[in-house]
Amino acid sequence: MSQVVETFRVATRPDMGKLRLFVPVRLAIGVVIPLALGIVLGNTPLGVSAALGSFICAVADIGDTYPLRARVMVITSICIFITSTLGGLISESPVVIVLVSLPVAAICGYAASIGPRGAMIGMLSLVIFCLFAGAPVGDGVAWHSGLAVLAGSLFQAGLSISGWPLRRFGGVRGAVADGWRTLSVAAGGSPSAMLSPAVPGALVTGVGNVAASTSAGVSRQWLTSLGNDAEQIRLAMAAISGRRIDLAHEPDRAADLAALDNYADAVAVAARSIARALVLPIRRHGIPLALDRLDQAHTAAAEVFPHQVGIVQQSFADAAAAFSPPLPIGRHGQTGPSDVPQPQTMKHLRENFTWQSPVLRHAIRLSLAIGFAWILAYLVLSDHQYWLPLTVAWVTRPDYGGTVGRVIARVLGTLIGLVIVEIALTLWLPGHWGFVGIVFVSAIGLYAALPVNYAVAVIFVTSLILALLEEVSGVYHGTLDQRGLATILAGIVVLIASRIGPSFSAPLLGKQMADLAALMRPYANTVLRSDESAADQAPQLIAARTQVAVAIESAKLEPHKHAMDPNVCAKVLDAMLSAIFALLTVETGKQALIASDDGHKNVRNVVDPRSPNATAVDAKQLDDDLATLEASLRAMPDVSQARSAVASEVDKPRDPADAAIRRALRYLAG
Repeated sequence: MSQVVETFRVATRPDMGKLRLFVPVRLAIGVVIPLALGIVLGNTPLGVSAALGSFICAVADIGDTYPLRARVMVITSICIFITSTLGGLISESPVVIVLVSLPVAAICGYAASIGPRGAMIGMLSLVIFCLFAGAPVGDGVAWHSGLAVLAGSLFQAGLSISGWPLRRFGGVRGAVADGWRTLSVAAGGSPSAMLSPAVPGALVTGVGNVAASTSAGVSRQWLTSLGNDAEQIRLAMAAISGRRIDLAHEPDRAADLAALDNYADAVAVAARSIARALVLPIRRHGIPLALDRLDQAHTAAAEVFPHQVGIVQQSFADAAAAFSPPLPIGRHGQTGPSDVPQPQTMKHLRENFTWQSPVLRHAIRLSLAIGFAWILAYLVLSDHQYWLPLTVAWVTRPDYGGTVGRVIARVLGTLIGLVIVEIALTLWLPGHWGFVGIVFVSAIGLYAALPVNYAVAVIFVTSLILALLEEVSGVYHGTLDQRGLATILAGIVVLIASRIGPSFSAPLLGKQMADLAALMRPYANTVLRSDESAADQAPQLIAARTQVAVAIESAKLEPHKHAMDPNVCAKVLDAMLSAIFALLTVETGKQALIASDDGHKNVRNVVDPRSPNATAVDAKQLDDDLATLEASLRAMPDVSQARSAVASEVDKPRDPADAAIRRALRYLAG
């Protein structure tokens, strides 16, 4: 039962740091305009096809820089044109559908070898293939419907990059704002939330988007500096979070803990104000109010952790100063060439063509699952057979844990969506423009929820698709039982298929965490020697940390065959991250915005983190404890080494990094 509860919790957990409100409205407009145009011109079927193309293409608008967004959305448009046309051409023959779906699913699944964007394009292409193969939209020729899909998707792509010439860098500002928003959510949550890889991941994504964008000169400096300010706050708040975790075990220091907790809440409010100003610069007037609250909470917190609190205060002051007009966007913006990396498509396709590759096994699993889903649908369902393979296409993922989470979210969200739509259409059967309104609201909900919580997004996906199909044919009302049964059957098919050549994360946790501890030792020594090469080691350390975090989340959704409990691993990782961030706070220079002679803002190194106020670290003790932690992790599930280390622990003051490693050993010892 505990496994079921944990699986449900992980699969339905929201990521509020990724919630956007304005982009979903723009994407929804791109969906309803083709639909409305089809109604006005008296060709509703083609309008629905164009709306479906726009809807699918909008899912590929993942907020990247304009050049990368254009590339991904145009490729998506071409791919869904091909698969929707192919689906329409074979839609009259169930036998041909089953046979053709096998290679189509395999190709779409293997697209994941190119990377996350390839996996997304493959998934979307397979979804629309299933939709048009089992329920061709409209009575016209398949080519006409396919061309309508292409037109709708290209319209959505054009709308998404329409701001490119205006030099407002909306997508990049949104990515940087996501980092600040994620920082805000983490600061306002539990102390361990700030140690999650999601926070640096969002910040790195934002700054990476700046580097790949067409911004240049003062515009790029402005965006990069805001990202750097958020990173400095994250590093300092991570160290503060580690201290909060330690203080929670010291009852006599409850007042100090309360001061840091109150300060973290004020940081959350201030970070949210920066995120809002990035999305809509007119909202920058809310920043001073948020900083007033931060100043009020700062005094008590500075008595507990002065150096880190000082970094946070300075970083927020720099970020606030960056919003002094004129902002380097619009007519004051500067543009240059994009640094979008060229994909190494053929290299990735060749490298993954082996049974050891989880991508190839995923492609084979997906092909078999889709083929079987079509056969099962024709045998069991009397109508809407496409719904079963379409659901399989939506939820199947290369890793076992990711697939299980998608199945739970998809089944739950679809059933709720079906009930809502059935009740709504029973009480009120709208006309053409009523359905347009339903599609518009559903699209907004879908695109707002998709990056936040997949289960909620599926509710809106269900209502959107059903509203479009109801509009074109009028025969989809009253099908709750058939679609509900198809959804449940699809979940069962996917869970069974996921056991074919599965890729489990749990067996590798001990080794991966030991490797992370091994990387921390030379990094700590380099940092404490004030060696500039520490910056070169940081990416490898961050990549290893992220790999461990992803593996833990996947392991929580896997069967209980663990040498280590994933929940214990999560606690150990939290402690290790606390140590890493304490080191990063020592190592990282403070980047701030200061005025240059030309009146614009530049990035200058203005604070030495190795000043006398910096936190001192006992290098020898830290190295010894990291060596003990690494050996204990490699010995898992044997906990004797960890218990021996804890039993022989000397009660003495420890710096934050070493205290965190000792805490990790205590978690391992149980």
